[in-house]
Amino acid sequence: VAGSDRTFPAGTVVNVPMALAMMDAKKWGDTRYEFNPQREGLRENIMTFNEVGGRHAGRSCPGKSSSLTMLIDVLREVGRARRRVLGIAP
Repeated sequence: VAGSDRTFPAGTVVNVPMALAMMDAKKWGDTRYEFNPQREGLRENIMTFNEVGGRHAGRSCPGKSSSLTMLIDVLREVGRARRRVLGIAP
């Protein structure tokens, strides 16, 4: 943290926000805060989960399956509630 070493007890969960990891001056230089989709090395070094239609740059979101299942469950419940309100048989 801030250039100094830290130690944590065994079993401590450490979470590094991906947005901060993408702001490393050593990797991206002095223009790291500037939007530049043509930045050299961007595709090879990006650390986000940008997946479109099953295509990705080697980093598929680990929560994708869970979030899709949850979204389907929510939509089913919304449909059931809508049918109940409208008096439509299931």
